[in-house]
Amino acid sequence: MNPKLGMIRQKVGDILFGLVRYKTPAGYHTWQVKAVPGERDTLICLVADDWPKKMLNKEVNFIQKYKNDYLFIAGKISAERRKDSGTVLSIFIKKACWFERHSDRATSWLKEKLVYENHGKEQLGLAS
Repeated sequence: MNPKLGMIRQKVGDILFGLVRYKTPAGYHTWQVKAVPGERDTLICLVADDWPKKMLNKEVNFIQKYKNDYLFIAGKISAERRKDSGTVLSIFIKKACWFERHSDRATSWLKEKLVYENHGKEQLGLAS
């Protein structure tokens, strides 16, 4: 496993809660989720709120914040399973970024700490 992805996955598991965002022509839809790292390059999320049907293979963003750390993961929903407690999603990680917030008096900014880009099967499918 890529060491950068390993560090980001560890941070996701430490924070536990986050937001999944999906963009439609009408705007963004956001759901609060409980997240844990899945196998290799996946993220497993439990959505307790109403989750729309037919979201398989849709591009989504996962966002977490804890103190001065911000995590952003762009991915694609690779599996969904509905249960009594909500919907369990498997998100294939395409890109993951970890930022830290810094400030100097009245100015604050985000500084990139780690970036992981997945150039695996999902992106190379057309090459075969």
